[in-house]
Amino acid sequence: MIDIVQHHISLSQYPIREGSIMINNSIAGLGVREQTECMIIGIDRGNESITNFNAGFVFQESDVVWLAGQMDKLAAFEANINKRFY
Repeated sequence: MIDIVQHHISLSQYPIREGSIMINNSIAGLGVREQTECMIIGIDRGNESITNFNAGFVFQESDVVWLAGQMDKLAAFEANINKRFY
């Protein structure tokens, strides 16, 4: 018998506000995926939507981060957006 595990993936967006630990840090440096189990799928910067980025991408204040993940993981990201994830 095969057990089927269902995961419900949601999308959320999070603005990076003044004082956030994310400012001037890279995706890799923050370890977002490893620490939160969420995937960054896009970044809005001003009028530009960035979907072609790598782990070296550095966040700026006012960027809007688009994440995909399970609801509880997204909630954990939001609760810790201004702190280190680990």
